[in-house]
Amino acid sequence: MPPKKKGSASDGHLDESTVIWGKKLESGDFIKVPRALLRIYRYRDGLADKLKPRHILLLLVLASRRFKEKPLRVYWEELADDLGVSRETVRKWAYELIEEGWLTTTQVRGRDKTDKRIGYRNERNIFDIGPFVELVKEAKAERDRQKDARAQGEEQ
Repeated sequence: MPPKKKGSASDGHLDESTVIWGKKLESGDFIKVPRALLRIYRYRDGLADKLKPRHILLLLVLASRRFKEKPLRVYWEELADDLGVSRETVRKWAYELIEEGWLTTTQVRGRDKTDKRIGYRNERNIFDIGPFVELVKEAKAERDRQKDARAQGEEQ
């Protein structure tokens, strides 16, 4: 019997490593997303009324910009470009998340290049998605509890 041919996403076959977009695209330039986040509505009752897909997309874009332990500093305009929406729309989405307690922002103070005054400029903010990460961790814990309960039921 000939050896089993490993496939790729480009030829319509997936091998054991579950490469979806192709190894060249996925190599070194990707973000991992927990299944508990993608299925979060299963694990948190009433969340669908507050957390919309637009919010998850914004949080994923912010997560994709995170680098090691450095503060996440982003301009509203950059987020708008990443998401294909207006700066005002991104702000609205972010403030909805802030209102729910899942995101915090801090305005960056700096010197104005023209007159060297200290103040807020360029609409750059430091974003902290930590509160949302905690929500996803809670969803993951619930997911694990449900999996364990199913496994216990199958054993009996």
